[in-house]
Parts: sequence; structure tokens; C-alpha cells
Amino acid sequence: MKRLHVTGFGVRLGLALVAGAAVVAAVAAAQFQPGAESEILGTLAAMRNLVRQGDAARLVELYTPDAQIISSERVIQGRDALRAYMSVTLGLIGDFRNEDQEFFAGDGIAVETGHSQFLDKSGTVIAASRYMTLWKKGADGQWRIARDIGVSDAGSASARQGPPAAFDVKTEPAAYAVALPMTGSYQQHLEAMVRVAVYLTRIGIKPLGGAFGRYYNSPENGVAEANLRWEVGFFVAGKPAVATPFQVREFPPSKVAYAVVDGPRENPRPWSAFGDWLLKQGYAPMGPPMEIWLDANRTEMRVQVEQPAGR
Repeated sequence: MKRLHVTGFGVRLGLALVAGAAVVAAVAAAQFQPGAESEILGTLAAMRNLVRQGDAARLVELYTPDAQIISSERVIQGRDALRAYMSVTLGLIGDFRNEDQEFFAGDGIAVETGHSQFLDKSGTVIAASRYMTLWKKGADGQWRIARDIGVSDAGSASARQGPPAAFDVKTEPAAYAVALPMTGSYQQHLEAMVRVAVYLTRIGIKPLGGAFGRYYNSPENGVAEANLRWEVGFFVAGKPAVATPFQVREFPPSKVAYAVVDGPRENPRPWSAFGDWLLKQGYAPMGPPMEIWLDANRTEMRVQVEQPAGR
């Protein structure tokens, strides 16, 4: 079972260093401008303040109009797309900090490299990365990000196992949700979640709580990545009318086994232990497993269950 993968500015995970050599070559050919470093550091300080405030609208103004966040799965390009992306990302992180920075600056263009750590709202480190950022200086004298490329750091906080989960059972009332069916790599989680969130905003529906993921098959069962079937969605009030490719999910009242797991979203989840516990308690799982991303540091594992007769 895979969890949410946040890429680009928010938490630079799973990115490829695409075109990095070309960026360095362009800067190396220009005359070194030592003053650029202090100016860019000032812009980064302003960016941190906007991240802490959760201000996606002002944050995107520190990117060029044609800025790109380049991931291994897709390219997010332009301020409208970045604004939608960041509005979701800023719900996941509360701050970031850069270390081991180096600057290679020419006339109106600069490259920054280093290590980043990303923190949730409570100040816990939830991811780390190595990055390369291409900066451009505008006619107004403001440095802005033109390209943002990075790769996850091995051994970051996201790779550590969280505390053991406590399993329990509860009865859930009927509910509706809007979901986006997906196939293929789990690296598409954030893209899918952003698409659902933007669509709900467009049709005037407010989500009830955090996003969820449901998984209809799994690589642990020998399913090839290209054949993975899953979905991301949000619970909503009432049964809305939606347009393809979005779909409405209706959840009847049901008994569910669950565990709320603390720690970064990328932590391994104890699904195997969860399954063993269900069997020992005499429950049979029904339907696909689900994860509900309650906030930046808690995830609820959930599966519908029944007690077979004769327990």
C-alpha cells in the first residue's frame, strides 16, 4: 500500500533532475554575479513567511508566469496550475528550510542547489530532498523561480516507521463522496487529489474533512504497476451530480475496522498486522481498504468488516 506523494515546491519527492545539466551550463556561460545570493535569500525568506501563512495566491507571484515544477510523472506549468497545486500543498506543510545551499549566478539567471526539509503544522519534519532551482530576475528586480526540480533524500523522516497502531471497530453512518478513478503508478496521488479538489471548488462543493484513497488491487499481490486500480476522493454532504471522469461513491451504514496511525504520510502502514488482528477478532474484511488522510501527521487505515455467523 502506497501513500500520498507530494512533489515539487511543497515536498520535492519523486522528482527527476530533468534538464539539470543544461541549466548549469547556461549559468556557467554567464558572468558570476555575487550579489544575487543575498537577493535570492531574501526572496526565500519571503516565501517561508507565505508558506507559514498558507498564502498560495501571493506565493505563486514569486514564480515566473511560465514557471514549471517538473516531476517524474508530469509537468505543472503556469501560475494558474501552480496556484491550484499549492492551495492543496499548503494544507500539508507549515514550513520548509534549506541547508547546504550553493548559488551559481549569472546576469539575470541563477541556480540554487542544496537540501530541503519540509515540516507539518506542528513542526515535525515530514520529508527531505535534494533540489535544483532555476531563478530568473525580472525587470522589476525581483528574483522568481522558473524551474523547480528535486529528488527525495534517502533516509529522510518519511522513510521511518511510525509507532505501532491500535486497532478497533466502529460503526459509520451513511455517506457520499466524489472520487476520481485512477490506474497505474501511485506517484499520481497528488495530481489526482488536486484534480478532485479543484473540481469540487469549481462546482461549489466543500469537502468534509481530508482526502481519502481506496485501493482495488495491490503490488503486494503481484499486480504490475500499470495495472494498479485505485481512486482518490473527498466525502461531501449529500449526493451531488458530477461530470466524467469524476464519480459519486455511496457508502451505506457499515461497521469498519480502523487504526489511526501517527507519523508522516510516507511511513509504512501496518496493513499486514491489521489483517492478522481482523482474523483473530473473528472479522471478515469486505470491500477495498481505504486510507483517510486526516491531517499532515495522522492517517486512518480503514476497511469495512462483518462478523461471520458462528463466531
